[in-house]
Amino acid sequence: MTLIEVLVGMLIIAIASVGLMLGITYGRAMLRNTMIADRALQELSNYMELWRGRIHAGMLSVTEMGGGSVQGEEVVLYNPDNDPDHAVMGHIFREPIQEKGNTEFNQKNFPYLTLEAFIVWERPTEDGGYSDTLRLRTAVIPWK
Repeated sequence: MTLIEVLVGMLIIAIASVGLMLGITYGRAMLRNTMIADRALQELSNYMELWRGRIHAGMLSVTEMGGGSVQGEEVVLYNPDNDPDHAVMGHIFREPIQEKGNTEFNQKNFPYLTLEAFIVWERPTEDGGYSDTLRLRTAVIPWK
């Protein structure tokens, strides 16, 4: 074996190692983003379930029929080290609850309410991050 062959072998091994490390780093980042999105969906589902329960129980005032807070309700989506500086926070917003009636599938004109909420969070990336959103919408028949 000559020196050139050894150097070429070391170069090939170095390139393969760098590729492997980049792949692992990219995979971890995608897994973290998927975990954050899954947690955001879980928080938004819990929020929607709370409001559906309040509508069914009749515990909804006229002022609550309007939209939620302008700043949104803040929730923690990802914080593995319990460090508030590195936590990924989400904000849940609710659209005004609207009362509807007759539709194509609602021939008897039963009144129902439309409930819509969405969560917004900053997705952490190396180049500054960007905003991501999940939105849920449902119709609720109030108990009377």
